[in-house]
Amino acid sequence: MDAQNWYRSGRAKAQKGEWLDARMDFDEALILDPTFVKAYMIRAYVRRKLNDYEGAARDYSEAIKVDPKLADAYDGRGQVYSRLGDMDKALADYNRAIQLGVTDKATTHFNRATVHAKRGSLELAIDDYAEAIRYNPKFGDAFHSRALLYARKEETLRALADFEQALQIGTSDIVRTLLARAAVHEVRETWAAAAADYEAVLQRDPRNEPARKGIEALKSRQPST
Repeated sequence: MDAQNWYRSGRAKAQKGEWLDARMDFDEALILDPTFVKAYMIRAYVRRKLNDYEGAARDYSEAIKVDPKLADAYDGRGQVYSRLGDMDKALADYNRAIQLGVTDKATTHFNRATVHAKRGSLELAIDDYAEAIRYNPKFGDAFHSRALLYARKEETLRALADFEQALQIGTSDIVRTLLARAAVHEVRETWAAAAADYEAVLQRDPRNEPARKGIEALKSRQPST
C-alpha cells in the first residue's frame, strides 16, 4: 500500500479505538512519506491515547518541521508539555499556536490559562479564561476555573457569579462545581447557601464524603434558634 492507504487504514482503526494497530499503520505511512503532516498529527493523538507523551511531542515537532506555521501542532505539543509538567515549553507553544491562529481558540486559551495559574500568574490566567469565554460563551468549565481564581484572590462575589454561570451552563463535573461554590459560601459565612450546595451534591452523590462532612460542620456553625 502507499502512504495514503496506510493513513486511511490507521484512521479507521483509530476510530474504533484500536490505538496500537492504528499507530503501526501510521508508522508505515510515515516511512513511505516522511513529510506526511496529517499522519504525524494523528499519530501524535494516538500516542497520547497510548500514554506515550514523549512520542507525541516528537510527532508534533516533526509536523512543525514540515509546516512551521501549523498552529494546531503547537497547540497539541503544548498540551503534551503541560501533561509532562514542562510549563515553560507549554506556555511557549500555546503562545505560538494563538499567534498563528489555532483552530479551537477557546480551548487553547483555556489551556494556556491553566498553565498561567500553575505558574502563579493569576491575572494572566483570568484574562485567558475571559478569552475562552469570549470565543465560547457556553464554556462552563472556563467559568468554573475562573471562579476558583477569583476565590483565591478573595473576590468572592465574582467567584459566586462565575460559579452561577458555570452551573447554569453545565460543567464537566457539576459535583466539583457545587463543592467549590459551597466553600466560597462558607468563607462568606452564608451558611444556608453552603448547606444548599452540599445538599445538592448529596442528591447527585449520596455517598459524597466532602459534602457529608460539610453538612456536619455547618450544624455547629449556624446559630441555634
